[in-house]
Amino acid sequence: MLAGFGGLIGLLLAVGFMTLVGRFVPVPVAVPLWAPVVAIGMSTLVGVFFGIYPANRPPGSTPFVALRAD
Repeated sequence: MLAGFGGLIGLLLAVGFMTLVGRFVPVPVAVPLWAPVVAIGMSTLVGVFFGIYPANRPPGSTPFVALRAD
C-alpha cells in the first residue's frame, strides 16, 4: 500500500508539474490514459515484490542469523 500511495503521489506531482509547464510553454501537454495506470501498477508491483521477497528469503532461520548474514 505504501508503494501504491507513493506512486499516486508521484503521479499527482507529475501531472501538476506538466500542467504548470503547459501554462508557460506554448507546446501542448497531454497525459495518455494508460500512463497513470502503468505508473501506479508498476510502483505497486515493485513494492509488493520487494516486500515479499525478503520476508520469504530466510524461512527457517532466526532473526539473529538473518541479520548477521547481511
